[in-house]
Amino acid sequence: MATSTKSTSEKKLWIGNLDKRLTEYNLLKIIQCYGEVENFEYLFHTIGPNKGEPRTYCFVEYKRKEDAECALRKLNGKVVLSRALRVRWAEDNVKNDKLANVCKKKVESAQKKTVDVLSHEDKIKAIEEKLKLMEQSGEDKMTPVVFHGKHPLLAQSERQKEVPRKARQKQRRPYPASKMEADLNR
Repeated sequence: MATSTKSTSEKKLWIGNLDKRLTEYNLLKIIQCYGEVENFEYLFHTIGPNKGEPRTYCFVEYKRKEDAECALRKLNGKVVLSRALRVRWAEDNVKNDKLANVCKKKVESAQKKTVDVLSHEDKIKAIEEKLKLMEQSGEDKMTPVVFHGKHPLLAQSERQKEVPRKARQKQRRPYPASKMEADLNR
């Protein structure tokens, strides 16, 4: 059993940094130029927002080790659709390591969200306490302000905006609107 996994990894390559526009057929044609392909895994996203789109890597297993070595030398750094390919020997644990990394990232993001939620709640409590302190200190120094409708500063800024608009409407007519106005201005 150990010899079969070892021989597989000696002939199996990981090809990464693939352009998403590169089709499975075109990639297979490029790979076949370096030898007879025994196994080809072109992977697609199966879940999430990218479902159905190709991943940016694939696995290729050649029938002969020499073909795999040739493909490794010649394909690594080759530009295909404006992206330089990255080629290295595939490891049997690559998929397991990537799965472990994905799980680890999900756990870390879940922990971060929990911390964010806690800190968000703490922020709300701090703001509420600050408002209570302001109310207590405001009662001693001045009477609380109660607004009905719009805030006075907002209403004032809207009134300031209305005046220039009316002035602009008057300035838009460089010529008289009617013959009667024209006769009056003569």
